[in-house]
Amino acid sequence: GGNPALWLSPVKYSDSGYILQMKVGNQTVSGREIRSALGLRSSSFEVDYDSAAGIFTVDTLGYGHGVGLSQYGADYMARQGSSFEEILTHYYTGAQLAIME
Repeated sequence: GGNPALWLSPVKYSDSGYILQMKVGNQTVSGREIRSALGLRSSSFEVDYDSAAGIFTVDTLGYGHGVGLSQYGADYMARQGSSFEEILTHYYTGAQLAIME
């Protein structure tokens, strides 16, 4: 019952924008549970409700790793001849690679 626009609302986000908790009706569930239940690529997503059409739209914002490296982008760079050092420093600017002993 009530206003469908209020049925789904984020409660808590991670520092990187992933939904950690979401209110679904009168329950609070994890973003991971929503991701799994809806078959989403990531728990970084937005939910919109179109009252005129009576439909919800869910847009994901990535592929869910949350560590800042795109598997597809890294794969593309590797296929273009980039070394692992070049790929890592591309995605993690300012990081320094070192051998740990």
